[in-house]
Amino acid sequence: MSRQAISLCILSLIYLWTLYNAARVAPLGMVKRSFSSPHRERFGEIIHTLYIKYFYEGCYPSERVEEDLQRWLGKVKAYIKGLEAGVKTLS
Repeated sequence: MSRQAISLCILSLIYLWTLYNAARVAPLGMVKRSFSSPHRERFGEIIHTLYIKYFYEGCYPSERVEEDLQRWLGKVKAYIKGLEAGVKTLS
């Protein structure tokens, strides 16, 4: 594996870890059981993939890494925006 490929893998892992933590920290101000069904499902998907599958089990994406990163970035952003919208409607 080339140095460039190794660097890309390391950056990808850091990026995925950051996305996981953004999703994990976002709901801290809310009680999890008060989440609507879509938020619980998205949270579960994010935790299962970014933490359990990728980090805990080590099953990282090996192809289309950039596309996978962009897809997860979009999912985490949408999840956090959904939480923010829910909080705004409660206040």
